[in-house]
Amino acid sequence: MPSFAIPVARPTVHLQTAAHGPLLVVRPAHDRLNAHLAGAFRTALLDLFESGHERLVVDLSGVAFMDSSALGALVAVHKRCVAENGLFLLCDLSPAVASLFDLTRMSSVFRIYPTVTDAVATYAPNHP
Repeated sequence: MPSFAIPVARPTVHLQTAAHGPLLVVRPAHDRLNAHLAGAFRTALLDLFESGHERLVVDLSGVAFMDSSALGALVAVHKRCVAENGLFLLCDLSPAVASLFDLTRMSSVFRIYPTVTDAVATYAPNHP
């Protein structure tokens, strides 16, 4: 029986970015971060880091749901940033996402801020 390669479309993650002094605030334009998007999400964040944005703030205000695959993507990027003396902050977690971080005890691993303003004020105080 002949075999055929069927091209599979890879998911695309859409990120909104805004520079705040030395920080780059990254906001996923998705309300759900799950296994379908986790690989693309990880790759997109690592691409930003590797392109010279070594101080990332991930604004999760628009994310209502996150599964363990997306959490794993954040862990991978966090590990890379820390290993290379970068900065990786999270902010504005919804109650459901905050619960995932608490249940997995990842809230003690990440630096998490209530808002983008709080994160920026802490690490780039002279930049609104």
